[in-house]
Amino acid sequence: MPRSTQEVRVFPYEQAVLKELNPQGHTSLVEMFEAACGKFPERPAFTAIGQTLSFADIDRLSRDFAAYLVGSAGLVPGQRIAIQLPNLNQYPNEIEGVVYTHPDVVECAAVGIPDETSGEAVKLYVVSSNPALDQDSLRGFCREQLTAYKVPRTVEFRKELPKSNVGKILRRELRD
Repeated sequence: MPRSTQEVRVFPYEQAVLKELNPQGHTSLVEMFEAACGKFPERPAFTAIGQTLSFADIDRLSRDFAAYLVGSAGLVPGQRIAIQLPNLNQYPNEIEGVVYTHPDVVECAAVGIPDETSGEAVKLYVVSSNPALDQDSLRGFCREQLTAYKVPRTVEFRKELPKSNVGKILRRELRD
């Protein structure tokens, strides 16, 4: 079995704990960070714009953000949220944020659909207040505000989108 060729290099940094942790004893940077949070919670970890965060602060913020994603955003741990385009991931919230600015859009959801040439393409599901709104005009609207690879390849109009009991749009049902 081939051995991993990964190497961790540690550079001197006054506030870093990396010099006090053995990088060879950890299988990932995440594991090493978690060890730093446990061993040095009050040690400064990051400073910017006059603010210093300790490892405990960063750990708490990470856990709070994860809780937000699971609770408010409706994500399930391990659930894939990115649309995988060639050489990059596209997050649907950015596309949906632009589409929601269109005056005729009531609801929308962007999902990745299989594509032979690029792996996945963006498909947009839309509930519109204007029956005259069509795919070409909505794609043109997106083209004015998004980079070309973010513009939905197809748009499907629906009377309603599938939702959970608390009213969150269920992208996984649209994807399946």
